[in-house]
Amino acid sequence: MEIRIEKNQKNLAYNIKDNGRGFDVTAAHKGYGLRLVNERISLFNQSSKEKKINLKINSDKQGTVVMITLMNWLE
Repeated sequence: MEIRIEKNQKNLAYNIKDNGRGFDVTAAHKGYGLRLVNERISLFNQSSKEKKINLKINSDKQGTVVMITLMNWLE
């Protein structure tokens, strides 16, 4: 597993990467995990005028990369 945290102007980016078997990010899943995370991010982004959260997940047979960017969180 690899975890990187980067500062870019007013943004803070978290990149988490593993080399597991991956999964289909577009498929429906039985669990609530990713669905609730996406719903909470959407609610936050609707309620905040300046600060935003961007979540992007890429996954294939070589592993998964989760990228979370907190936009305009730093001064």
